Amino acid sequence: ELAEVNGSAVAGLPVAAVDRDSARFGLRQFRLQPLDFNDTEAASMFELAHHRLRHGGGGRRRQRLSLRLLRPLDRERRDSYRLLLTAADAGEPPLTGSLSLTVLVLDENDNRPAWLPDVVWSVNVSELAPDGTTVTQLRAADPDAGANGRVVYLLDEARASLETLRNFEVDPGSGEVRLRRGARLDYERVKAYRVPVLARDRGPAPRHTEGEVAVRLLDENDEAPSITVHSLAARRWPAPPPVGPDDCSVPENQPAGRAACYLLAADRDSGANAAVTCSLQSGKEGDSGGGSFMLSLQSRMERQVAYQLVTTRPLDRESLRGGAVAATVSCADAGSSPRRTVRRLRVAVLDENDNPPNFTRPIFQMQLDEELEPGTTIGRVKAVDVDEWPALNYSLLAGSDPDAEVVSVDSDSGLVRSRVRFDRETRDRYQFQVMASDGVHAATALVELTIADVNDHAPEWVGGSSQQLRVRENSPANTPVGRVSAIDRDSGDNGRVAYRLEPHGSARQFGIRPDGEVYVVAGGGLELDRERTPTLSLKVIAFDFGRPTRRQNVSQVTVALIDENDSSPRLLFPSFADNRIAVSCRLPVGGWVARLRAADSDESDNARLSFGIGEGPWREHFSVDASSGNLTLAKPLTCATSPERISLRVSAKDHGRPPRFTAGALFIDPEEPPTQLVPPQPPREPQAPGGRPGWRAAAAPTAAATEAAWMAAWAAAGAGRGPGPG
Repeated sequence: ELAEVNGSAVAGLPVAAVDRDSARFGLRQFRLQPLDFNDTEAASMFELAHHRLRHGGGGRRRQRLSLRLLRPLDRERRDSYRLLLTAADAGEPPLTGSLSLTVLVLDENDNRPAWLPDVVWSVNVSELAPDGTTVTQLRAADPDAGANGRVVYLLDEARASLETLRNFEVDPGSGEVRLRRGARLDYERVKAYRVPVLARDRGPAPRHTEGEVAVRLLDENDEAPSITVHSLAARRWPAPPPVGPDDCSVPENQPAGRAACYLLAADRDSGANAAVTCSLQSGKEGDSGGGSFMLSLQSRMERQVAYQLVTTRPLDRESLRGGAVAATVSCADAGSSPRRTVRRLRVAVLDENDNPPNFTRPIFQMQLDEELEPGTTIGRVKAVDVDEWPALNYSLLAGSDPDAEVVSVDSDSGLVRSRVRFDRETRDRYQFQVMASDGVHAATALVELTIADVNDHAPEWVGGSSQQLRVRENSPANTPVGRVSAIDRDSGDNGRVAYRLEPHGSARQFGIRPDGEVYVVAGGGLELDRERTPTLSLKVIAFDFGRPTRRQNVSQVTVALIDENDSSPRLLFPSFADNRIAVSCRLPVGGWVARLRAADSDESDNARLSFGIGEGPWREHFSVDASSGNLTLAKPLTCATSPERISLRVSAKDHGRPPRFTAGALFIDPEEPPTQLVPPQPPREPQAPGGRPGWRAAAAPTAAATEAAWMAAWAAAGAGRGPGPG
């Protein structure tokens, strides 16, 4: 295979010539010739390029051949060649071998597409042609093969105008030049287009040919005449305001022939489609002037004509509804299918200043938010004057009311503005009078101004920001604790107050209702226990419902828990670990034995304790002071008749209602005193072997030891346990 544009290529042949004889009879020569002996072109296009000799085993020769191209190939003229390759050895006679070769010419993209002669390059298209209309069809040919010869058609965007790109498109496959979807052809705007196009092949390095389609638009009668109105009414002082862009005006009581306005009728089409004629449509009174007007031709030019609308009789404004007359103008062109435009005109009849102004309402209700800056627009008062050119002047009625000092009125617009910063909580209503004058006549109206509330006040606590409440401990759920109260000087939602607790600490044990009542929340370990926490602190937030911002205030509320007799006395002595004492059998009646001790975590009478001795066989031998708890001997003890251990039931009772008590057992061991009393030593001295703490053995008893010394020694030795009397 050889590329067609290559003029001197060398192609290796896919064969090798081998002769199995010895070198003497090996390969000698090769000859290349056309397979068809009459194909002289093939004979002149190729030759064998060179021979490379290789020596194989046995002295045989082996050669490789190349084919050389002598002249450039042209695939479009001929795409293949058939050759015959002959090899001969050196024998006598020589032996030969031959091989048939086919050379295929590969295509190169060496040709541009060429436009076919039947393409129509100049066309006429109606400006009303619908989207998708085929303007013309492009056709081109490319003699190359494959993709190099396949042609696509394009709109040349680089050369096309924006208007062309907006209205035309080219089908890449069919070559149809069409109107795009949404195309807007308008002869009155653009009369012709030049559509640049391309025919391009699909080769890897594509080649193209340019062309241009000339599109001329055909005018259609697609434009209706337009009517423009220009007023000619005389201006007075004060000048009347414009009645409207399409309206005419004429002073009342003017003689016939007075011009009310100019009418200019134009048509953007051409020829007869642009030849316009206008007339007044007839009608009943109040329409088309009831014969009050006529059209007077002023000039005629290509595509436009001018008329004057003039009166045919004097007009009386007071006898006309709305002070105006209606006139209907109809303009049509001269096209084969004429297009018509109808314009209804309102001809205002100008009046004299013979009517007073009147406010649109006797009382103007206005509202303004408080706290706005002075100069804020509050509202607008409005007066009307049936005259045609009222120049009204607004003002506050002098001396009407001191309230007028807080506002101002714009003399031209009637806008009412504030002059002070209003405070609704100080005053919420004002009244004043305004006046409107046209220079000759005047009218008055009342303005009632209401100051609207804004949320400019936070709730204020009744009784201050620190408050105290009391509730009994152990109160059940929903028990009322007390009520907090706050007021808000604002109104509406801005002044509506609700309450909530700041969620921290003690707030879990209480709730608050919308009316400010604080109540107990019990259960889940939240019971009130004065002995654990005598006072609780709450942060109560009072907030309003203002928008967009709510205001709030915080009060620190202390809740003091009132004591309940919910704790029984707790015996400290005797206790479970310390409930035994030793008492001398020689202790005199009235002698101190021990001191009962107890504690109660309640307060006041609920914690005031009394001690007692319970029923038992030894109850009468002991006495206890109810207040101090001092236990004394009421009857003598005899070691000989007493048991080794006396069990005495003791109790501690509080003074709550009802009272609570706790009982315990005190074990008393009666003992004989030592033969000789020695003053007790400090607890740190060693005790005698087998003796009790504080005792020391003596050589012989001493009769002089008195009962008081014995008692002191016994008490110091710790036999009585607990604190001493008192």
